[in-house]
Amino acid sequence: MVSGSHKKLYNTVLTQTFSCCGNFLFAGNTFGDVFVFSILDIVDVPNEEDAGSRISPSLGPIQVYKVTDIGQVQSLAFHKDFLIVGVAGEIRGYEWCNDSRRIKKKAWEVRIPCSPDSTELVDVNCFWLNEESDELFAGCGDSRILGIDLDGGRIFRTFEGHKDYIHSVHGFENRLYSASEDGMVKFWDFKVKKSTGYVEPFKNHELFRPQMGKWIGSVSCNENFFVCGGGPKAALWHTRTDGCTTMFPFAGAIHVTGFIDDTVLLAGQNPNVVQCSINGDITAEIPVSSPATYSVIFQTEPRKVMAIAGAHNDIDICLNFNYKDIVLKLYSGRED
Repeated sequence: MVSGSHKKLYNTVLTQTFSCCGNFLFAGNTFGDVFVFSILDIVDVPNEEDAGSRISPSLGPIQVYKVTDIGQVQSLAFHKDFLIVGVAGEIRGYEWCNDSRRIKKKAWEVRIPCSPDSTELVDVNCFWLNEESDELFAGCGDSRILGIDLDGGRIFRTFEGHKDYIHSVHGFENRLYSASEDGMVKFWDFKVKKSTGYVEPFKNHELFRPQMGKWIGSVSCNENFFVCGGGPKAALWHTRTDGCTTMFPFAGAIHVTGFIDDTVLLAGQNPNVVQCSINGDITAEIPVSSPATYSVIFQTEPRKVMAIAGAHNDIDICLNFNYKDIVLKLYSGRED
């Protein structure tokens, strides 16, 4: 059994999500645990002048739920009353109770089929949830994207075309974007199994960083643009022309991208989470606890909160998206 002090020292958070009501934060890590935090508890921390940056070591999780003893919590999403958890080989739905503020029993699961010539369980690296259609899209370690009908609990479509495992999936309206270790960002129509197009950022000599490789760690999209990066530099691309319009000044590999209104969010192997304008100017830099950031999520309602996590035992909380307000502690070091 891994000791609490060992977990505290080597903890890495791979994924986070908020509850539908926006009052709870969930974080999954490499030791197979899901941590639950109350947003109400977080935002009510007093901002006393002698409290410095409002770092609160005593503000721990309200629940630590063991999902698996033999692997990682690879991806998380939340839909209706269920916390959706991706682990190697399957996607699970756990009942959530707002009143007791607890993850309860596993209610359903969808097993990920393996190829006939493989005996290894398939990693579930990332989720994108289409709330309007009750459909979940999972990027997997066998280079496939699976479309899952959450009402029926079945895989309704398999998207194939990548040549290596998927790092990130993100959608907008009827379009889906995927980023892969193979160096490609592919575009998909929800109703079509084959890709409708792709870009290869590493083939742009201004973006390619040979020392970091061609892999693409994250992609995010909105109505007019998508942003992606990994080994190649982070860049903005136009959705209609598939042309690169802006390169961003972010040192280090990219693991997280996103859009906050008219700004682009970038994070990864960097001591800061960076926000840039569409033109590439840096508008904010948030120093973070982790040397590598793997997950950044944010919401504006019912309370404005951004949660930043990665290769560290802390989760950084930003209440105005411009600087770190609170630090949450996951393991205390006393767990057995």
